[in-house]
Amino acid sequence: MKGIIKHSFLGRFKWLLLLGVFSCFGVCLYAVDFFELGPIHYSDTEPDNAASDLAKKEFKPKNDAYNDLDFLEAVLKELDVPVDSQLLVYSKTSLQKKRIFPRYPRALYFSDSTYVGYVPGGDVEVITHDSKLGLVFYLINPSKANPDKAGSDAKFEYKVKRRKDCLSCHVTSKTRDVPGLFARSVVTDDQGEMDFKRESHFVDDETPLEHRWGGWYVTGNWIGISHMGNDFNGESKLGKLKSLEGRIEMSRYLKDTSDIAALLVLEHQCKMHTLLVETKMRYQRAVHLENALKRMGPIDEVNSAVTRNAKRSTEDLVASLLFCNEAKIEGSGVEGNKAFKEAFTAQAKLSKSGKHLRRFRLYGRIFKYRCSYMIHSEAFLALPEVIQKLTFQRIYEILTAETAPEGYEHLKTKEKKTILEILQDTTPINSYLKK
Repeated sequence: MKGIIKHSFLGRFKWLLLLGVFSCFGVCLYAVDFFELGPIHYSDTEPDNAASDLAKKEFKPKNDAYNDLDFLEAVLKELDVPVDSQLLVYSKTSLQKKRIFPRYPRALYFSDSTYVGYVPGGDVEVITHDSKLGLVFYLINPSKANPDKAGSDAKFEYKVKRRKDCLSCHVTSKTRDVPGLFARSVVTDDQGEMDFKRESHFVDDETPLEHRWGGWYVTGNWIGISHMGNDFNGESKLGKLKSLEGRIEMSRYLKDTSDIAALLVLEHQCKMHTLLVETKMRYQRAVHLENALKRMGPIDEVNSAVTRNAKRSTEDLVASLLFCNEAKIEGSGVEGNKAFKEAFTAQAKLSKSGKHLRRFRLYGRIFKYRCSYMIHSEAFLALPEVIQKLTFQRIYEILTAETAPEGYEHLKTKEKKTILEILQDTTPINSYLKK
């Protein structure tokens, strides 16, 4: 009995002590984002990613006369971001908003791991995945290395600057309180200024299409679907728009499109990428705090905060990977640009039978097989092994259950079988099932 009383007292003392510590430093802890604390130290840690590598490279324009499109193309090539992913947004809702107008919109390009923003005459904005830090933010601008020379003898070099001030917009409840990504749909005037009196929306793959794309140009074909794009009143009446020629200054852009399929993909990917970053960071922080508690005495690891964190994060992650609550694409569906589809599907990981997770459907839903291609991404591969293991095990349970678990009724038998086939051929799911 004395041993039980002593153990109970010590346990209570440990938590009282921690409570006292947190109380004493409560103001400091409240003012600091958790990812700035150990073990992550987001702002103080040196990044190691594709954008930081550009600082070591020399830029040589293709033409004798330098222009910003040469520069943009060089950056996209170095970062392996496809030109055909171009999207155009004319709302003044970004860092370089003074340069943005409906005739001179901001162009966005993306791959699975990197996002590039460009405004004519401005800097190139880059957000890229870092295996240690998640998403890291940069501005890149060219400067003349030998200003006295001109023409073919002129050389330009990259000036890559990490921008920590981007976190003022990219760390909010909409990014799950970590450095993340988001897309907005807003109503603007004819100069691109946001109308704060009108309703705006933060957009992901769960947002009804009628609330999407305000402040964005949209090209492609959408039969029987209403949305907010292409129109300053947020009430687009168009059903089809092949090109933006006549609406934008074409000489300042690489393409004349802002593809509807690319928009759908980007909105899903922003949600997934941010969730993957949050999952990793919160798990890292939980392990760090638990290790501190262990130094004060034994803990119940079966029901520990780390275990609960991992299981809770896995449920959220699996639900998003399997497109729970995806908004329906009404009408006869949408038709995107062939060039984007080809660039996007070229990155697919194929099963032995040639199936993959990047196959579009674009009516009813985005993809034919509702398991996100982001399960193959660098961001997913950077997750702690325990999270990957729990994720694959939970997905296997859902895909093989005789009766669909609550929330997963949208996945039908044939589709589940195909998804499992693709995962077994392209991921380590089988090795985690044996553990």
